[in-house]
Amino acid sequence: MATFRQGDRVGHVFDITSEGTVLELRERESGLHLTGGSASKEVVLLVRLDSGKLLEIVAHEARRLD
Repeated sequence: MATFRQGDRVGHVFDITSEGTVLELRERESGLHLTGGSASKEVVLLVRLDSGKLLEIVAHEARRLD
């Protein structure tokens, strides 16, 4: 999986019109339990789209534009 940082240009894999700049990275519980019972976490990107809207994109659904 790609590593994202603040300021990176990213887009959503399933919506090619959603392109913008990463403002913040957050971790949250994914609800997926791994073998042995431990819960995994997922990284969520807070992205300001070129249209000005804010969008949260899960890191595994983001693509780097640069």
